[in-house]
Amino acid sequence: MEIFMAHKDGSVEDLVGCRPRPHNLAKDITVQILRALVYLDSESLIHRDVKPANILYSEREDGRYQFYLADFGLSNWVDNSISCCGTPLFRAPEIWKHEEQSSKVDVWSLFVTFLWVANTRGFRTTSEHLGAGRHLWLKVQSVGYLAGISKAVSALRDMGAENPEQRPSAREALNLLEEVE
Repeated sequence: MEIFMAHKDGSVEDLVGCRPRPHNLAKDITVQILRALVYLDSESLIHRDVKPANILYSEREDGRYQFYLADFGLSNWVDNSISCCGTPLFRAPEIWKHEEQSSKVDVWSLFVTFLWVANTRGFRTTSEHLGAGRHLWLKVQSVGYLAGISKAVSALRDMGAENPEQRPSAREALNLLEEVE
């Protein structure tokens, strides 16, 4: 299967690096990509490489951004997803541990993307030094990491649960975000 997309303005990685960011950028990205993940889950597909470089954007006429999930090269059907893949910083714990994969690996990756875009408590900078693995998992799960942050961010906390059974599905996370708006 091949997927073709129209040309976009750039990736979220480019957007964060080149311009002043709108206040709700991380939340807007999260909501829009959660909608894409809900659809993928309904089709029993896992993206397996959600990260800022794989989220494209276009600026709309009203100055806001439309985000698109791209690069489906590592995507697979849930039943066939067993390989260790994805970008290490954004890779879910169950992938590292060679455990069963579900669509919740994408929820984890989107949560790490949220922290990276928002640079919550310097996450982007410190994650470059920590690398991926156990230390990153502990940092992502740290309650102090999200303490004092907005209700919307706090609602997302469980997206970073190490155990996928405790992590919400994309649909559940989207519902949580829509409740706090």
